[in-house]
Amino acid sequence: MPAALPFWSRRLPVFYVSRPRAFYKNSGWRQRIYGGLLFKLWGAHPAIAGAHDYEQTLATHIHIVERGGSVLIFPEGKRSSNGEMGTEAHGGVAYLAARTGCPIVPVHIRGAYGITLTSFLLRRRRISLTFGVPTSFHLSPNLSYKQEAEKVLRAIMSL
Repeated sequence: MPAALPFWSRRLPVFYVSRPRAFYKNSGWRQRIYGGLLFKLWGAHPAIAGAHDYEQTLATHIHIVERGGSVLIFPEGKRSSNGEMGTEAHGGVAYLAARTGCPIVPVHIRGAYGITLTSFLLRRRRISLTFGVPTSFHLSPNLSYKQEAEKVLRAIMSL
């Protein structure tokens, strides 16, 4: 996504929500890349999965947004495993927006499923991003964070 923004964009750098390094413990080489120094240099910061406490889970990302940074978060809580968008959102994106008061910019990414590092570097695949309208977020008193995150997911699907 950062490659789609102008080089001098005030939205750069973009930080990412990722899984902690321990998640990849049985993956050999993936543990060295994902969750390691290289991943952090790319802007990835781990969220604490399964804590059932958004404040604790997204503490690093709340800090980034409060200091004026941008965070990329998948409403489904992960990348697609089959190339299709998920049908169930997690509440983290809604909590982050409500907690920090930052707007949400829905972004639909096409063409990235199954891409390899080689095809990316050699530009063998075309990836397109469609940016939606930034929306200020106000939590409805009768809806949960998960239900509000579903609205974000539907906005992305409509792009």
